[in-house]
Amino acid sequence: METTLEIAGITIRLTVPFTYERTKEFAPFHCTMESEAPDLDIIYQPVDQPLFYEGEPAGTDFYFPGALEKDGHSYLGYHMDRKPCHAWMETDGRKMFCYYLSGWERYFPTERQIFGPVCLEHLLSLHHGFILHSSFIRWKGKGIVFTAPSGTGKSTQADLWVKHEGAELLNGDRTAIRCVDGEWRAYGLPYAGSSAVYRNESCPLAAIVALRQAPENHVELLSGKTAFLSVYSGLTLHPWDEAFMERILSDLDGLLADIPVYRLSCRPDQDAVDTLKRKIGKL
Repeated sequence: METTLEIAGITIRLTVPFTYERTKEFAPFHCTMESEAPDLDIIYQPVDQPLFYEGEPAGTDFYFPGALEKDGHSYLGYHMDRKPCHAWMETDGRKMFCYYLSGWERYFPTERQIFGPVCLEHLLSLHHGFILHSSFIRWKGKGIVFTAPSGTGKSTQADLWVKHEGAELLNGDRTAIRCVDGEWRAYGLPYAGSSAVYRNESCPLAAIVALRQAPENHVELLSGKTAFLSVYSGLTLHPWDEAFMERILSDLDGLLADIPVYRLSCRPDQDAVDTLKRKIGKL
């Protein structure tokens, strides 16, 4: 099967030698290429033996710890049932070969499973981007993302903005953030948690709002270490991949220099919306 998708403004041509189910969350991201070549080619190829892995996977993570440099290429291992079954080899930033054990096609029955080993957060890091655990709304043409640990109220605050301010919910659980031609933009993704909102849309990013529950509504502009940790804690990271982390930290520095980060201590009510609006309305 050959499929072309656009995710976070990146065109990806996916070539897989077996059939898999196309699912509703990926449907908005299917596209037709306007140029001869995509930004990235991903090519699945079967192999008879696992590729050079040693040691055990780290904890319950799907990836083997550390990327391996071999023959001038970067490899990352992926496992199922704690057995090495998949690896990708990045050649030049525009082509990726995904090797999987013959007979293990059953582990990749849908587009979601196909993209698991591809490691979308890694692809974004090659294009000055990352994935932030957050709810993403568009308000007056600008993006606002609410980030916090699960259960804190990201979806609640986003829904309040939809209800009281006419904002649009573009994703309820994950946001891609990229710097494109010097502008920070937020993108919807085909991963949206329980919100089931999978919109392939983007807009300029105006603010990041870190949430915490409180008896009274209050908002403050964050800076320095506090701003950094509020965003960093919500990123999808591979701390064992040094090159990946260097790219992420460099881009995060740029993001924090350009985009304000606020702390919203809040209740789940309209006054929380009004309190934040007074602070960021001029953006």
